[in-house]
Amino acid sequence: MQVSTKEGFVNDLIQKRQWVLLTPTFCIALFIALYIYSTSLYPGGSYSNPSQLGYSWVHNYLCNLVGPNALNGQINEAKNISIIAIFILGFGIGYFYLIFPRYFEMRKLWRRVIQSAGVASMFFAVFLFTDQHDLVLNIAGILGVITIFGSLVALSRHNAYGLMWTGLACCFLIAANAYIYYTKLFIDWLPLIQKITITILLLWIVLMNLSFYQSEKRMN
Repeated sequence: MQVSTKEGFVNDLIQKRQWVLLTPTFCIALFIALYIYSTSLYPGGSYSNPSQLGYSWVHNYLCNLVGPNALNGQINEAKNISIIAIFILGFGIGYFYLIFPRYFEMRKLWRRVIQSAGVASMFFAVFLFTDQHDLVLNIAGILGVITIFGSLVALSRHNAYGLMWTGLACCFLIAANAYIYYTKLFIDWLPLIQKITITILLLWIVLMNLSFYQSEKRMN
């Protein structure tokens, strides 16, 4: 299988420094730590209760932390830390999908689709803090669905059914998020469902990343 110069460099680096393979997991852990910390800096306010004090894990969206002002009108002290956290997460997941085909036999077209869509999805996702939030979210979401679908195909062909079913659960939750967001039905529950979805999605990526690490150790 031919690989690009960039892929060849990454493959050589992984062979020499296996811990580099766990970069996505490290990035996800750091993202979670920074985001939890940023919630302590959020002044307050949610769409359902603008006068609310502090950050509510039930009523606030994750993107509320990246706005210049909190929903109660005060300057949002959580903004900078939250944006840094998003960039770290974007890098980690983008890197994950760059190395994804290394552990699955697949056609060149699928390899390129997964890598390109995965990296591009994260590129757009890091701009969720801009005024074009909805546009960026839609583009990143579409690319993300393509990436997840490609991942599920690869997992099913390699009989990784546990990871495949976890990925399908992610797809169901993502669809539920989109349905609630656009129809406004059960909209009060969306902030909590969003966090559940992101938690399971990140767990899925970590589990796949750990399986790659175990495969690498077996190969060497």
